[in-house]
Amino acid sequence: MNNRENMYDIETYTDAELLDVLDLNNPTDRELEAKIVSLIRKYENMQNESGNKLAKFFDDIYKHFFDLESDNESVNQEDQYDQYQNTIEGFDDIPILVRDLSMQTVAGYKYDPETSINNGQTRTIQDPNKIRENIEKQKQEMLKDPKQSTQRDQNFMVQGLPSQPNTTKIGYTKSLDYTQDKLNPLLQQTIKRVISIDSQYRDNKRSLSTEFTFNLSDPLKDVVSLKLYSVQIPYTWYTINNNFGSNFFYLKGNTNGINNGNHDYIIDISAGNYSPTELATTVNESITKLKKQATDVSFGNTNIEYNPYTSLTKMTIDLTKQYNETSYYLKFPYWTNSNDNTQNGPRFKSIPAFLGFDNIENYPYIINSSKTLQLSTNAYSITEDTIVRKYFVDDSKNNYLTIIKYYGPGEYVSGISIVDLSFNITLSLRNDVTRNELLTDLSNQLALSPYLSSESSIKRIDITDPSKNNFENSYFQLKIKPNRYTTNNYSNSKIVVLFPYEIIPQGYSNIWTGLGSCFRFEYLINETNNIISDVSPIKQESNRYIILSNPYISLQCKAVNFALNENEIIFRISNSSSNGYSLAEYISAINDSIIRTNENTKYDRNLTGDINETNTFSYIGLDSKFHIQFDINKKFNQDKYIINLTNSFLSKVIGLNEIYYDLSFSNVFNSSFNQNASYTIDGSYIAVISPSGDYGNKAEPPHSIKSPTEKTYTTYQELETAINICFNNYVDELTGLNIFSGTNVNFKINPSTQKIDCSLTVIVQKILTERDYSIQFFDPSYNAIYPGTIDASSTWYKYLNIDKNTINIPYNLPVNTSNVSYSEIVGTDTVAQNNITITTGINDTIQIIPNEDGVNGSGISTITIPPNNYIRDNLIKTLNDSIKNISDASGSYFEIIKINGVERTIIRSNINKIYRANDYRVVFYDPYSFIKCYVGVTSVRNTTWDTTLGWVLGFRLSTEYVLSEYGSGQIVLINGDTGVSTNLFNYFMICLDDYNQNHLNDGLVTVTSKVTDVPLPSYVNKSNFQCDPVSGLLTYNTTSNVPADTKLTQNQLYALTQIANERKTISTTLSNNTTVNVKSYGSGPFVKDVFGLIPMKVSGLANGSSYVEFGGTLQNQERLYFGPVNIHRMTVKLVSDRGDIVDLNGANWSFSLICEQLYKQQPNGGK
Repeated sequence: MNNRENMYDIETYTDAELLDVLDLNNPTDRELEAKIVSLIRKYENMQNESGNKLAKFFDDIYKHFFDLESDNESVNQEDQYDQYQNTIEGFDDIPILVRDLSMQTVAGYKYDPETSINNGQTRTIQDPNKIRENIEKQKQEMLKDPKQSTQRDQNFMVQGLPSQPNTTKIGYTKSLDYTQDKLNPLLQQTIKRVISIDSQYRDNKRSLSTEFTFNLSDPLKDVVSLKLYSVQIPYTWYTINNNFGSNFFYLKGNTNGINNGNHDYIIDISAGNYSPTELATTVNESITKLKKQATDVSFGNTNIEYNPYTSLTKMTIDLTKQYNETSYYLKFPYWTNSNDNTQNGPRFKSIPAFLGFDNIENYPYIINSSKTLQLSTNAYSITEDTIVRKYFVDDSKNNYLTIIKYYGPGEYVSGISIVDLSFNITLSLRNDVTRNELLTDLSNQLALSPYLSSESSIKRIDITDPSKNNFENSYFQLKIKPNRYTTNNYSNSKIVVLFPYEIIPQGYSNIWTGLGSCFRFEYLINETNNIISDVSPIKQESNRYIILSNPYISLQCKAVNFALNENEIIFRISNSSSNGYSLAEYISAINDSIIRTNENTKYDRNLTGDINETNTFSYIGLDSKFHIQFDINKKFNQDKYIINLTNSFLSKVIGLNEIYYDLSFSNVFNSSFNQNASYTIDGSYIAVISPSGDYGNKAEPPHSIKSPTEKTYTTYQELETAINICFNNYVDELTGLNIFSGTNVNFKINPSTQKIDCSLTVIVQKILTERDYSIQFFDPSYNAIYPGTIDASSTWYKYLNIDKNTINIPYNLPVNTSNVSYSEIVGTDTVAQNNITITTGINDTIQIIPNEDGVNGSGISTITIPPNNYIRDNLIKTLNDSIKNISDASGSYFEIIKINGVERTIIRSNINKIYRANDYRVVFYDPYSFIKCYVGVTSVRNTTWDTTLGWVLGFRLSTEYVLSEYGSGQIVLINGDTGVSTNLFNYFMICLDDYNQNHLNDGLVTVTSKVTDVPLPSYVNKSNFQCDPVSGLLTYNTTSNVPADTKLTQNQLYALTQIANERKTISTTLSNNTTVNVKSYGSGPFVKDVFGLIPMKVSGLANGSSYVEFGGTLQNQERLYFGPVNIHRMTVKLVSDRGDIVDLNGANWSFSLICEQLYKQQPNGGK
């Protein structure tokens, strides 16, 4: 054995040396075979070169000791014998068995008339009783001498059958009968063997180590019982595992637009063992990771906190998902041609045509060039686009366009607007190029930009619709849409595209802007969210208003004693040029005259003048009529009055001088008087206040302030109060107001003189309002021909349709009964101008439609215009008023502007669709999202609610939390319902299937839900059930054509509907306004073939350590068989207390059994 090259050659070994290698001394054949087979399997499992050599070496030893051909013959003989082996009642040890006399041929006799085949030959039993005699004879001999009979009968043969071999090898497991006699049903001649099952030796190393099927190295014969002896399980299972989806939860959209599954966010953690604090930390790390991945949404301060004192968790959801106008488009549902300008033609029938828009759908991220190019398909264009190289690309002057993303909502102003992102789209071409080369290059550069979405592009569009403006022309359409995932998403984000100002070599044309340029864009600065009309809108009016006669409006006071020229208010309208006013200019001229007139009434004590300018102005109303409203506050303050105290109480008692005081100089007067025991105010007056100077109140009679009765006061304080009451309660006969409200007298003892010092402050507030005025419209060119007729030359009547009553004579300003402080005059007819008639349900709407995943399904916003006749300005105003009612688009507006001297309608879109935390729900479990397939199983499996991450974190009242129920806005807090529990398993179960049926099923008995499900009666037709939309309950339709349905009794109908509705609801339970299926909870482990239950006492056990148990209680778990069985193959599962296969994460485990077998002495002494 010194030659190492021959160490694997068994021919160089003697038998004794081979037994030494096997570490055996005088073994039996079975011990020798078992030892060799175990070594072969051991080294085959190593799966390397050394192992393969050793496996072959021991395989050669097996062939050396055992003659395989002889064994095969023995096996064939054994199989042949087993074909006829059966049990004879009362002789269970007799190896000569007839399994089925109806199917076997014995000694030339057939027990049953049917034919039996033996080795290809059919034989028939002529005398069936003969075999009975032989069997009875053997039975009698065994009763006389059981030992001798049993040993002798080991070789007993029914004539014609092969003899039983000495050694029987068991293939797959099958039942065996066992030895019996009359006094002792089971002879207690048994032996016990230790069986070790180790998962590291399973066939498929990639499968779960806790569920596998294995063959025994030595078949177990005549097994009477199996008993659990010991178990070794490594502590490698996880508190949080990734089986069946137990290591994550979702933030799912709960609002239209984001509830389609594309905007759900999963927060998952790695499988592992965690303490409560570590678990919260790991979840926060996952949230941080999610923030970096989901760049189109802001998670702000989203986190989970663990309170070690209460063991509760608190989850903060801080979420914002922003969309703007680039995710929408504007649609005109009713559209007519805008190229037909005939009066009352198509342009006057729809809003888009009236305002100059050619397209039904308009996108706020598109820039259109001028529509001056010829069709791209005609011969001239093909030649010019592909051959003519008339465009020059300079390295730094015109080889780029600039895109700026800035903070709105206002338009971009260089140097003032706050820029969020600025980048260039740079052409790769240089020098002279063709139009098609530029188009291709620009398309490529747009597609390569990381800041732009895939929708960004440029293309040429031919106008082939005759109803459109610029028919048979073409234009370029540039789409610029930011990439949500690489740019910031925030409110009022806007984009402007800047084309360079080009200086090109002589003989070449511009690339970007101008009529002769390649792309024909009109403007250097282009706001993408500005939708510009294709043509000019309809003009405001069809006429010009020539004003050359100095017309004016006269407001004349009609109040008693105030109907003076000093109180007249005149608004003089400035004349127009010979070209006349536009309607807007005409209205502006009237309003200017109002402002000028009021300016002349202002001074230091009347800063706002006699007219409230806020409510005094003219305009064209929504009814297209002329409106003018007046809010007059002509004030007469104390500076227009004097006070007379001659022989008054204030003079005689209080000591004020008996003179006239002009209140325009001072309205405060002082005196002092002696203290008296009492003070009496007689019936004479206290003071007299009269107008002063040549003011509008000069005809007003004096105001005498008197005490209503004569009265005596004992203190000066009482006197002071009485005098103040007299002033403040005085009522003006004209206005009915307390015009001296605020006037007061103040008494105070002077400590140095012991007299009472008096201070009198006089306040006067008399106001004439529009109720005290009449109005008349004057035009010096007007001459009344006959009473009651109107001269058409009056501009008020001819242009503004002012009522004739206000032109012929003064007309009292109407008293407005509504809660407003002004009067209003309205023209009798519409002002002659261009207008559009809006009709409900036809042309009264504009739609803002979602156009991107994330807002699709969130709803169409509709701008609705009330029915009326509108001039252009009124239509714009009404549109802007209506769009304010759409919260997401409230910053948008319509406007008429001039661009390069040409009127255009601009729709400045400003849409902010914001999803916040209250638009989401936290989902810890549902029956669909938590299905998962993992390594080691062959199908997907679903977790249950009570094994999810949310359950471990303490969120147990509901499977999902609709955040709108816990708060509104961007930040929502939810608190755990119970403490965090990281100890999932209380016990494991070993399920051992030995492929035998002659033992109890060993199913685990556990707690289960009560059975409340009642089957529907047989007479029910399920298709006849209908759901009541009001109550939500099922009802039964008895009006079907099936005769049986019409014959049901009232009791039957009641029973079947009650059962159906009960079946509909029994599977659910309500938790926190959330319907939860009871199947979402774990129903307890339901497993078969339970062999042993192992309580898991892992407190203090370090991760990775082995849990070992071999105590007496564990060993009390035993499986008894009804009779001896043979076992060759088994399947084992290690199951948790939730009924799931335990995942040891690749670690191996083992357990050992005590196997009790019947001992049978072999005829040859055990050999």
